[in-house]
Amino acid sequence: MKAKPTSYHGLLYRILLLSLFLLAFFLYTFPLSLVQYWDACVYLQNAEVIMGNEEGWNELSFRPPLISLYIAFLNLFWHSPYMAQLGVGFISLLGSIPLYLLLKQHFNKTIAFLGFIMFSFSPTLLLSARGILTDNMALSLFLFHVFFIDSALSSHGKKKHILNMLSALFLVLSVLTKFTYAFGAFFLLIFLIFKKEKPSTYLELIFFSLLFISPYLFWNLAEFGNPVYTFLAGNYVVGQSPGSPFSFYFYNFNYLAELPILIGIILFFIYLSNKESRSYLGSSKQIVYSTLIWSILLFLVLSFMSHKEIRYLFPVFSGAIITSCAGYFMLLKSLKNNTRAKKNRLILNSFFVFFLLFYAVSTLIIINTNHYSIINNYPVDFIEIAEWLSAREDDYPIYAMTHYPMLNFYSNKTIFPAVPQRIDAVLNCSSSSFELFNINSTYGYFVSFPRGYDEYTRVESALFETCNIFKEIYRANVSDVYGIVYFFNLSDSS
Repeated sequence: MKAKPTSYHGLLYRILLLSLFLLAFFLYTFPLSLVQYWDACVYLQNAEVIMGNEEGWNELSFRPPLISLYIAFLNLFWHSPYMAQLGVGFISLLGSIPLYLLLKQHFNKTIAFLGFIMFSFSPTLLLSARGILTDNMALSLFLFHVFFIDSALSSHGKKKHILNMLSALFLVLSVLTKFTYAFGAFFLLIFLIFKKEKPSTYLELIFFSLLFISPYLFWNLAEFGNPVYTFLAGNYVVGQSPGSPFSFYFYNFNYLAELPILIGIILFFIYLSNKESRSYLGSSKQIVYSTLIWSILLFLVLSFMSHKEIRYLFPVFSGAIITSCAGYFMLLKSLKNNTRAKKNRLILNSFFVFFLLFYAVSTLIIINTNHYSIINNYPVDFIEIAEWLSAREDDYPIYAMTHYPMLNFYSNKTIFPAVPQRIDAVLNCSSSSFELFNINSTYGYFVSFPRGYDEYTRVESALFETCNIFKEIYRANVSDVYGIVYFFNLSDSS
């Protein structure tokens, strides 16, 4: 019996989606590398502490725990940064699935396909994904939350309770991956208001959310005496990092609203101004308006925060892509209702060619720039110094003003952060002066990276000029980038 054409086309379409998913997974994870940087090494080190392999410096007291727990689980199968990179990359890409299903449910397969491409092949998301970081992974988990709560509020009976539970679970998982997603509770509130839900739904979601997050709150209480200690500490630590102007995200909005996404957002607001085209959204306006309002509010909240990085803005991607897809859907509806069919087909075909070319060219540029291979390891100063420190048999305390998470992970020794309590501290060779740098020993190793962060390099230079007790004993032999190990002993000062 011959297969129906529709079935054949459906099979080809599913094969296309799977092929694109596998291609995106390759781009999200490869090349694999043993060389990881600041935050990634923190999560890798936290995983070692969770597994009981290390008792040294860790940042579990102010970092979200889920990514480190996940890495510790992955280490049971293959104890390597490679496995962490593969595992985190896979979860980071999984968000394309609930996004596709959400858009298909509200619009159609064409729009769902566009959203899938926007997420899976976004240059901004791709370039961030290969690091073992929380940002892509948390966004992916949050998209599961959005899909499940949207499905729940369109369901009834037992199915609705199960979907409410799943939405609460994934909201908590996103929060435990990146604390910023605690603001996801406001999206939930906005969406519930739009849907005009009964108080029982609010109570059920609160109950499930507290149920899933309670083990972590009890751990906080037992470990630090405050159930929300890590949330407060995390916010404080980020606040101590170098600041950026309020306008930082406005100037860098192009990283979030890539050209196809931006065009869709512009189309959305153009059609929104017309009463007839506004009706194209139907009941889908509730999820579109909710994610849009939440994203705008979160964008403003993040702009008021002192320390800013492009990846901190990733939660807003959810609203940007959904709004953009709504704009394209309204365009398709408008053209469909127009009588000039031939001209409309030309417009649509031109648009799809442009859309696919943008992401194809972006992907090729990323591949060419990153010289893709399966493995890409290269010499770096902090790994060479970490190996030198690891080989030392003495137990002298080790301090570093920068790069200490990398030194800590790769050396398997405790590296104490010598972060100055005051940048303008008066420096002299005394214990009280050293305490300003959190150096609580009169002797030990001090690792310096002269080409590190400018403000810390300036402080280090002043320290070395003021105190002549720092004696160079090792220099990393890496071209163009270098780190230096000094030995210091306060008793040598006079």
